[in-house]
Amino acid sequence: MFWCTKKPCPGAVTPPEKLWSHLHYAIGEPHQNRYHFTGGEPLTARDISHHAVTAALIGDGWTITHDPYRITYGGSERYADLDAEHPHLDAVLAAERGALTIAVEITTFTGLSVLTDFQQAIGQYLLYRSWMRQTDPQRWLYLAVDVDAATSVFSQELFQMVADDAHLRLIVIDLDAERIREWKRFPTADTS
Repeated sequence: MFWCTKKPCPGAVTPPEKLWSHLHYAIGEPHQNRYHFTGGEPLTARDISHHAVTAALIGDGWTITHDPYRITYGGSERYADLDAEHPHLDAVLAAERGALTIAVEITTFTGLSVLTDFQQAIGQYLLYRSWMRQTDPQRWLYLAVDVDAATSVFSQELFQMVADDAHLRLIVIDLDAERIREWKRFPTADTS
């Protein structure tokens, strides 16, 4: 193992303090090689999983209506990654998933601290959901995470407790297969 100080530097491990902002999602690569560096314009964390989440929603019958979805309130604006509707969702599925129209915030846990990534994701989710309840109450907000995050992060009690308190809605995505693995709502058990 060696540290890379030039870009691109195939086969090297990049020190955390030198991570470049042009991280790309490698479509179809094995999971351990999903992230690679290339030259070009800086990309956000959204780009790592954006294609796979979009393809999974479309494959499940959703139509992407906004990419990104603008949320405004009190003179401020923010953007959720996607907005989608499902014109043919039957009443049973609509009751289970909560809505025929959804906004999706894609979250990756690729930072140096899972706790920091989780804090950022929950804060963003709560802000967007609060604004949407005032401006677009018929639309539900979902957090899209990959299978690894769902099984490693959201299965831990300390994160699950916060997800329960926040009444979080998750879409668990298999990034490699570009398929929705699960629609999940917290709290996972009735604690009242």
